[in-house]
Amino acid sequence: MAIRSFHVSDPEGLDQVAEYVSAFLKSGMCVALRGSLGCGKTEWTRRFLRLKGVSRPVVSPTFTYYEAYSSEREPVTYYHFDLYRISAEDEFFMIGGEEIMDGDGNICIIEWPDVISGLLENSRTIRIDFEMSGESREVTVSIPDAVMSSACDALSDAPVV
Repeated sequence: MAIRSFHVSDPEGLDQVAEYVSAFLKSGMCVALRGSLGCGKTEWTRRFLRLKGVSRPVVSPTFTYYEAYSSEREPVTYYHFDLYRISAEDEFFMIGGEEIMDGDGNICIIEWPDVISGLLENSRTIRIDFEMSGESREVTVSIPDAVMSSACDALSDAPVV
């Protein structure tokens, strides 16, 4: 597991975290966002989706469980889940979460993922932990070795300019 930490002192600092994660995230993967209420999970998602070409407003799906977003630049559908109100895996199944996670061309961003931790494959889930530290945040990104290896392979296959 590759781990990188970011000290974020303002919301714009989340852009750097979004750019870093973007370099590794591919179709079929998930991002698990962990942290307390108000620590920046939804704001990070807004900034990440804007970076990926989503133009419509990104809202917190606390009461709808998830929202789907299409990118204007990529053939990917991003699903933003908020599982705060879900207490068991079977509730996630009932809202169609597992089918969405397994769908071709989907990337899932999941707030409060602990309730479905058994469904999140370590080899295809990037974990982001948010921790408040006074007025700033410590944001830790954990990327599975298989994802890092795939990214390195892609770089070594790229043409030299």
